[in-house]
Amino acid sequence: MAEPFPGFDAIFPPTQSSEFSAGLHRETRKRSKRGVRESEHPVPMNSIEGTEFNRSADSMPAVSMPIEVHRGGVSGGGGGVTSTGSSAIAKAWRDRLRELIRQDASAEAIERVMVDEMNAAGRNGDVGRALGIAVWEYTRIQGTSGRPMLTQAQARDIINMIADQAWKQHEQNTKRQRDDSDDDDPDNRPSKRQRTSSPDAEE
Repeated sequence: MAEPFPGFDAIFPPTQSSEFSAGLHRETRKRSKRGVRESEHPVPMNSIEGTEFNRSADSMPAVSMPIEVHRGGVSGGGGGVTSTGSSAIAKAWRDRLRELIRQDASAEAIERVMVDEMNAAGRNGDVGRALGIAVWEYTRIQGTSGRPMLTQAQARDIINMIADQAWKQHEQNTKRQRDDSDDDDPDNRPSKRQRTSSPDAEE
């Protein structure tokens, strides 16, 4: 997919190996595979019912993702995308998003779901590009009043937020990998004497 706006590829460099991709659901669902990956609507379809943006699922932005990211929390306790499943937490989340959209606060709703999607992805830091594309797709969704679900200025603000979070996740992953590598390196392990001695130990 071509970059949504000039400079987008500099923020989120394209990669051929990402587990995540975004676009309209009619396209992202083609990557779905039972038990492996699914196409997820960041703003749940249930949350746009009864709003001016209501339309078919196929014509709404979606993100293709590993099933463990999408459904990691369907039991209602941690992980996964909050809106997924039938738990009281998922229902309350969907209801709150619908309320925001009805109150002309769709930008706030979209920002909240993007934070939730990043939390669900966890260590999968490469989710940033797909979420950025999905955000931009919301600028193309027009309501019955003629207003967009998201203005381009609002989209850029949310995309910058995603980029900041993605970079922090990248730094954390890099540090974690470096620490794990140090733990596995025999040259970096303390000797038996170092493990049992202290500066104040008597000789």
